Amino acid sequence: MVVVGTRPEIIKMAPIVRELRRRSADFFVVHTGQHYDWEMSSVFFEELRLSEPDYYLNVKSGSHGVQTGKILERIEGVIEKESPDLVIVVGDTNSALGAALAAAKMHVCVAHVEAGCRSYDRRMPEEINRELVARVASLNFAPSPRAYINLLMEGIPRYKVFLVGHPIVDLLYEIKDRIKDDVVKEFGLTKYQYVLATFHRAENVDDPKILGEILASLSESPLPVIFPIHPRTRERIKESGLEKYLKEPIISVKPQPYLAFLGLLRNSRLVVTDSGGVQQEAAIIGIRAVTVRENIEWVETVIYGFNELVAPERNAIMEALIRGIGNPGVPKYEEYANKMFGMPGVARRIVNMILNEETLDRIRRLDEKMRKQVIHGYPTPKLSLKKEIREEFSLLYFDKRGECIRPILEEETLEEPEYRIILDFQALSKGD
Repeated sequence: MVVVGTRPEIIKMAPIVRELRRRSADFFVVHTGQHYDWEMSSVFFEELRLSEPDYYLNVKSGSHGVQTGKILERIEGVIEKESPDLVIVVGDTNSALGAALAAAKMHVCVAHVEAGCRSYDRRMPEEINRELVARVASLNFAPSPRAYINLLMEGIPRYKVFLVGHPIVDLLYEIKDRIKDDVVKEFGLTKYQYVLATFHRAENVDDPKILGEILASLSESPLPVIFPIHPRTRERIKESGLEKYLKEPIISVKPQPYLAFLGLLRNSRLVVTDSGGVQQEAAIIGIRAVTVRENIEWVETVIYGFNELVAPERNAIMEALIRGIGNPGVPKYEEYANKMFGMPGVARRIVNMILNEETLDRIRRLDEKMRKQVIHGYPTPKLSLKKEIREEFSLLYFDKRGECIRPILEEETLEEPEYRIILDFQALSKGD
C-alpha cells in the first residue's frame, strides 16, 4: 500500500510506483487528499505517467490535529479492507504521519522513504512528523549519509536503517528530456537571465512583516523574477496589502505544472525559495539556490556549495540575491552524489528490500530479540564512540559512482565530525 497526500509526495513516490509496476508487484495507491485540489494533483499524475490512485480519501484542510486524525481514521479503514503486508510513506507530511500511525497500531510494517533528514527545529510541524514516523517504521530509507547518521544518533536500530539515496534523483534523470524548456519564451524571459522564486511555508507567508521583507527584496532584483504563486500565498499577499510589490521586476504567475516548473528552474540564473524539494531539484539540475529560512533539513546542499541559507530579512535576502546572480556556478552534482542523494537506481534499491520477505522476517526477528533484551525500558546495546572502525559497526556510504553501498573507509570521510559516532545496535544481530 503506497500512500501520498501532497504534490511533493506524488513526485517523490513516482519512481517507486513505476518500479513496483515494472516488477508486477501486488500494490495499490491511496491519496489522502491533504492537498485537496484534485485538479492540481491530477496534473502531476498525468505528467509523471502514473495511474490515478485506487483510493481518494478527501480529508481536505484543517488544523494539524483534525487533519491527521481524519487521515489516521480513513487509512485505518483502507487497511482493514485491503490487509496490506506493508505501508509505504514518504517524507514528513500529516499524510505520512497519519498513515504510519494507523499501520503501526494495526501491526502492519511501515516503510519510510526520505527518512532521517532533520532541521532540529521542532517549531516546524514537519520535524515532529518525520521523527515520529521514523520511530514506528520497520524500514527507514535514508536519502543521504547525513540522514542515515541522524537516524542512528536518535537510537533507531541499524537493522531498520538503509542508505539508499533519494528517489527524486531517479525521477529527474528519467524525465530530463521531457522538461518543458519552451516555457521560458512563453513568459518572455531569456535563458539564464532571470530569477525563479517560490514561497509557501507558513513561517514566511503567514507573517505580514516577513512576507513584506521577502517581496521587497525580490522587487529590488536586477534581473526579472518569475514568481509562480500558490493560491494560499497569493491570498496572504492580498490580505497583508502587499500587492504593490507584484510589478516589475516581479512577474507573478499561477503555479506551473511540474515539467514546466522544472523548465523554469533549469533555465534560471538562480532560484530563491523556502522549499525543501526545490533545494534538492536545483542541486541535482545544477542551479544555485538561495533558501530563505532560519534552518533547513537538506544541510548537504549548503555544505557542498549548492545552496545558501539566509534569514528572512530584506537586506540579507538582497545581498544573497546579488551574490548568486554574480556567481551562479555550482559544483557538478555527480561529483558529490556519494555525499548527497546518490545516483539513479534508488527506486530499484528500495523495491528490492520491500519485496524481499527475508529482509522483513529478519527485522521482525530482531525486533523480538530487542523486546526480550530490554531492561528497565532501555535496550542493552549501548551507544559508543569507536576509535577504531570495524566493519560490523561501521557506517555505510555510497561508493564513488553513487550506486553501491559499502562501509566508510577511514581515510575517505572520517575527518568529518558527523561521521565519528558509531552506534552499537548491530550487536543485536550477532548469531542471527
